[in-house]
Amino acid sequence: MAHLRAIFNFGIEQKLLPQTKNPFLDAAVKKGKKTKKVLSKSQIIRLYLRMGQHEDDEKTKVTLQGRHCALGIG
Repeated sequence: MAHLRAIFNFGIEQKLLPQTKNPFLDAAVKKGKKTKKVLSKSQIIRLYLRMGQHEDDEKTKVTLQGRHCALGIG
């Protein structure tokens, strides 16, 4: 809608259109309702287990760059 409004405004200002009033001035598009994005209980459990596994791996070795991961302590 904003594009049409801008095009009509330009056409009216430049006297390219016979109209004097933009038909899209009062037009509006309703915003869609946002759905909440949440993880399921099984996804949270899988993530928690994966992070624990990664932390254990980090305790026993160093990453390729020679630094510890931010998830591990020390």
